[in-house]
Formats: sequence, C-alpha cells, structure tokens
Amino acid sequence: MAVLVGQRETPENATALARRTAKIPTLADLGPRPFRVASSSGTDYSFFVDKTKSGCILRLYGRLKGFVSYINDLTYIIDSRHLQGCSCAE
Repeated sequence: MAVLVGQRETPENATALARRTAKIPTLADLGPRPFRVASSSGTDYSFFVDKTKSGCILRLYGRLKGFVSYINDLTYIIDSRHLQGCSCAE
C-alpha cells in the first residue's frame, strides 16, 4: 500500500488496489514476468515479484495514466517493498 500512496493514490484506492495486487502472485506462478493492475483512479501500475533468499520483493517499475507513461528501464524499480508473510526461494 505504501508504494501506491507514494504514487499519489488515495488511501482508499491504495488499500483496495494493494489487496488485489497481493492476490495476483498467489493465483499463478508468474516467474520473472511482470503483471499490471488497474486503479480506479485511471492509473495502471506494472509490477513484478523478485524472489530472493530473504523473501519476496514487490517491485513497481511502471505506471500509465491516459497517454502519460513512466517506466524505469534502467533499474526497473520506481519503488519496492518486501511482501509480508511471503517466503520465496531463488
């Protein structure tokens, strides 16, 4: 949720979107593939889950609102957070 609030989502939108986003990696093995979630604010966010020895990290690397997009294609990280209660293995 903190990643989304940092992107200027309202706390209500961020909470709802965070719940939906947290479910996506549990529905399928995404592997190294990114996934996109849409906010009711009209912004699409692109994430991927980085599996490390110490746990899983959710990384935001892109956002699209209308015709304005921002993608960090140098480090592929705009913001990131450790996923609570997640244990991944490389």
